[in-house]
Amino acid sequence: MELKKVNQIKLLFDSEQPWRRWVRPVTLALSAVLLLTALCLPDHRLWLCLIAWSAAIWEVIWGALAEIIDKKPTARTAVALAGIIALSTGYMLESVLMLIILAAGFWFKRHFAASLLEEAEYYEALGGLRARVRTGDRLAAVPVAQLAAGAQIEVYSGEIFPADGIVLSGEGSVDYSNFVHHHRTVPFAKDSRVYCGGVNHGQTVSVKVVAAGPQCLAQKIHALSQTALTRPAAMQKLFARFLPFVRIAWLVLAVIVGLFVPLFGALPWTTALYRGAGILMLSAFTDIAETIRLLFFVALTALCREGVLVQNCRQLMLLRRITDMIFSKTGILTQRTFIVDEVVPHNEYTKEQLLYYAACGEQISNHLIAKAIVREAGVVDLPKPEHQMEIPGEGVCAVVDGQRIFVGNDLLMTRAGIQVLPYHGQGMICFVGVEDTYIGCVILHDPLKNTSTETTNGLFALGLHSLDLITGDKKHNAENVGATLGLHRVFAQLDVAGKEQAVARNARKGRHGSYIAYVGDDVDKGCLQAADISFSMKTLEDDIGGTTADIMVLSDDPIGVLHSFILSYKLHRHMIVIPAVTAGLKVLLTILLLVGWMPLWVIALAETALRIFALCMANTCRHFKK
Repeated sequence: MELKKVNQIKLLFDSEQPWRRWVRPVTLALSAVLLLTALCLPDHRLWLCLIAWSAAIWEVIWGALAEIIDKKPTARTAVALAGIIALSTGYMLESVLMLIILAAGFWFKRHFAASLLEEAEYYEALGGLRARVRTGDRLAAVPVAQLAAGAQIEVYSGEIFPADGIVLSGEGSVDYSNFVHHHRTVPFAKDSRVYCGGVNHGQTVSVKVVAAGPQCLAQKIHALSQTALTRPAAMQKLFARFLPFVRIAWLVLAVIVGLFVPLFGALPWTTALYRGAGILMLSAFTDIAETIRLLFFVALTALCREGVLVQNCRQLMLLRRITDMIFSKTGILTQRTFIVDEVVPHNEYTKEQLLYYAACGEQISNHLIAKAIVREAGVVDLPKPEHQMEIPGEGVCAVVDGQRIFVGNDLLMTRAGIQVLPYHGQGMICFVGVEDTYIGCVILHDPLKNTSTETTNGLFALGLHSLDLITGDKKHNAENVGATLGLHRVFAQLDVAGKEQAVARNARKGRHGSYIAYVGDDVDKGCLQAADISFSMKTLEDDIGGTTADIMVLSDDPIGVLHSFILSYKLHRHMIVIPAVTAGLKVLLTILLLVGWMPLWVIALAETALRIFALCMANTCRHFKK
């Protein structure tokens, strides 16, 4: 059959077709009414049961045909065969009741699963948006897939931004609550960056497109979450490997009980076929694999909405084996917004002169401390350095107006041969030297993020043994942060190589079944690679491609780390409980079928209860409660 015809048939059997939405409940209601009527009218029971059976099995047969077309005959195919066998044995009432229960269960499962997947549908819907492209004085509606970088579009109040871009005119606020929960409402004005998926709450906005379609941030995030699903965890692979053999064993048992046992006179044919139909119904173990995949889908989507992107499912599951964690300090547990607390000049220099020289040197650096000093100096036109060099973990050197300027920590001052005066106060110390003269220091502080304490307390509550801090900051500053958050160890005054060695020395690489995690940013690539599991803190403005981290936290908020751990523990617990409960109940029902008579409607009720139980467990993965 041609591929086009196959696709048309699949579309016909698609349970989301609009015309089927009202047919399902109507047929189920009709079956239930006819069954009750048959109980009240014994003289007309036969034909009433046949009509009720036909109406009830319609839903099951329809789904079974769809499974056969997809070459994946599973639950509905087994139920359809069991229903036909049960009817042929003369158990009409039981057969009809069984089919009504199972059809209602399948219908409920479809709607419940759809509600679990609705969060992911938002990203899918973004691909169907249209944008108003301005060409001269005219506006034209263009699909987002046809938008090119540099195009000018207009977004009215209350509408979704269809692409990433720069605001050319207009102001207001953009609501990202349907995009990532941690950025609910952000103000914007001219030259602000806006992202596809946010809702415009303000006046009409003119936007210059930077990225559209698959290249916009929202679609990149969605693509990464979908890619993670294609990289299963070890337990997923285990279930995928062994569940088919278990299902085959149940099918073989059903054939033996239904066809071979009567040949030896052990059971009448009707009883044997009835029991075989019940065992056939219990053979649908493939539902476990589907439920586990749904668990990961819901968990990854929930993390995606929190701005947490996981590279693959295995890394998410490994989080439950983490015993120790090392946090970088600056910008991870702190707000990444340095504030100048004090300017301490020396050698008859004024505060203004000290800030001027410090800003002249720091203007070449993108470090957060450098930006804070330049901002505090307030000089608009700083002279460009004739020569410049930035030494990671130490500071910057620059030649400005023929003078050598050194701005950094005591390691840089020692390298430059400049004798500094000790400072015993609190805060980050940035020494400044001109030529071989020490001219003073700038004291800054970086306040803790609002959720840092909640994150560390939550990780301790989950049972992690040790939370440590690593930083290039002064020891007393790092110890103050560690004491505030209740951390165990502090590794301070380390350069880049020292940080890598500290992480590598503590990483166990799976020894004794324990792992270590590192939380930092992409600047610490060596630390990210040395840890067993690494978290990279990013913002929406950062590039999410090419990172060496296993998990990215786009919210730039450590609470995303805690949420990742919570879902990892939930997934592991659910992946044990759901198969155990399912297998245990199926074995019990099978034994009861073999040793005595068990109504098929009881098995149908148990199967439906198992599906509802699994869906309720999956629903808990949408939330981040322990």
